[in-house]
Amino acid sequence: MLTFRNIELEEINRSLFGHFIRRQEVVKCWRHEKGEWVIRDDPFTDDWSEEDYAVLIGCLKNTVKTGGFVYGAFRDGELKGFVSVEPGLFGGEQRYIDLSSIHVSEEMRGSGIGRTLFEAAKGWAKKQGARKLYISAHSAVESQAFYKKMGCREAELYHQGLFFGGKCRMQPAVDRLKAPNGRRKPGFCISYEYPARQGGKKTIPHLCRGSRGRQSI
Repeated sequence: MLTFRNIELEEINRSLFGHFIRRQEVVKCWRHEKGEWVIRDDPFTDDWSEEDYAVLIGCLKNTVKTGGFVYGAFRDGELKGFVSVEPGLFGGEQRYIDLSSIHVSEEMRGSGIGRTLFEAAKGWAKKQGARKLYISAHSAVESQAFYKKMGCREAELYHQGLFFGGKCRMQPAVDRLKAPNGRRKPGFCISYEYPARQGGKKTIPHLCRGSRGRQSI
């Protein structure tokens, strides 16, 4: 049986993720080439190390402590999906609020959990006075299909602090892969917005280098 509820501060520890499978097999990603958006083969496996879990736990705890939103999906008491939204608005009249993470366990993807988590984030954002959710997402085709299905569109404002600052935006796994010369391969993200107060329309995504999104849908 699936249940959805807020995740409390004292729950956020390594055992919370004991039955959560982050693993994502990525085959194709969006890339911007010669002024056009194309889908390219870029196979890799995205997963979290123990160090990544430690960072995530610290970030989610900070979100709760500072008045943000952490909400989970549970099956028989085991965490199978979660979303987090940071407190505070930015972007002037745009009144963005940052959806910093949304993940669904591998075996539960496609079951509707992601949509329910997204709707919960949208509802919380409205209560904070936000006009739009701000999302920096992985460029994997599957991840982008989810956001377009939700009605997201290219962000009007790009928040460089969210792209490059703060350990709480874990780099997409493509950033962690080593190129043949031993250097990290360049990572890409897509920055979206979703109007929290009114419906949005689907558009072609915009890719950006170096963003630190945390999404697996």
